[in-house]
Amino acid sequence: MMMQDTVHAIVVDDQEKLAEVMTKRLKKRGMDVTMVTSGEACLKALAARPDTDVVVLDISMPGMNGLETLAVIRKQYPLVQTILYTGNPTPENGIQGQELGAFYFLTKPAHMEELVDLLHSAKARKQRKAEQVSRLAQSAMEQPQ
Repeated sequence: MMMQDTVHAIVVDDQEKLAEVMTKRLKKRGMDVTMVTSGEACLKALAARPDTDVVVLDISMPGMNGLETLAVIRKQYPLVQTILYTGNPTPENGIQGQELGAFYFLTKPAHMEELVDLLHSAKARKQRKAEQVSRLAQSAMEQPQ
């Protein structure tokens, strides 16, 4: 099965300039990136873009913070992978992010090549999970009632 290998991502950061730079740099590397500046806007973008593979999500934002946003993403979009990132990493944030199902925890400023590698890995993980769900659904349909 041929998989499209363009990564579809959403970058979420209330620091607009930082988000713009990251978005431009990822687009230059062939990624399809939407930039938003809040958790609420991230959820709207996900609803509008069902093909999203990965969300790069700042933890510290006014309103709905990154961890709150992650909790909603995991419930509503369980296949979408999330990379949390922050300028002020704490063990608590790392543990909470892991418990909520984050794919990875990154410290700002993100090294672009590391981020690109993580985005590709996250997309591959999403594809594996989607294939597992598909196999389970197929298997369930084949079971005698």
